[in-house]
Amino acid sequence: MAHERPGRIHVAVLTGRVVSDVATRVRVGGVEYLGDHGLEHGTLARGGRAEHLRVVTDEAFDAHRHPAAVLARGVSAELGSPPWLFVERKGPSVAFHVRQADDVAAARAAVVSAIATVEARENLVDHGLAHYRGRSVVDLRPAGAGGKREAVGRLLERHRPRAVVVLGDELSDVDAFEAVIAARAEDASLTTTTVAVHGAAKAAPDELLRVADLRLGAPRNVGRLLLALARRL
Repeated sequence: MAHERPGRIHVAVLTGRVVSDVATRVRVGGVEYLGDHGLEHGTLARGGRAEHLRVVTDEAFDAHRHPAAVLARGVSAELGSPPWLFVERKGPSVAFHVRQADDVAAARAAVVSAIATVEARENLVDHGLAHYRGRSVVDLRPAGAGGKREAVGRLLERHRPRAVVVLGDELSDVDAFEAVIAARAEDASLTTTTVAVHGAAKAAPDELLRVADLRLGAPRNVGRLLLALARRL
């Protein structure tokens, strides 16, 4: 529907992962993909192959690629490459995923400690990478890059919508929710709905639930909601 009515509907997938990764997972054409919390983007044509998606990155943060690469290698080595650690290299950013650890909090603390050790050993002073919010990940990204709040703000500025529905289930989605809530406060004519996906298998963080207008009990309900919206449009 977004492809058939481009002037009326715009669908965007905003994620902390890189565009090439999420596009091959979602595989839906006619959708804009924004990766690394908005630092890169690409639109997959309807019927197009995700593997051929052209990704545009923000060159303003290219200087952060070197320290991000050094930390990616160094932290994994410092921790002994544990099986619970997945290092996601994202060019000017790097994310250390610890979701598979038995004790996520302890794993995150170990990663943070290893980062400090590598920074000192490699003399990474003022490298410009800052921690971004996340539950089961330590995400380092350029300090001036912003995050999902800024990415959503740019979408709103570009498309000037009359209504917005934003869905999320992660801590970083708080920024996206707060962006549309702020836009709603500034423009009474704008209709917005924030929807938290909060189920038994994976509970949404309390911070997200506090700024959610609605809750969905399972990821499968997202498809049902979108289908219901499409039928009304």
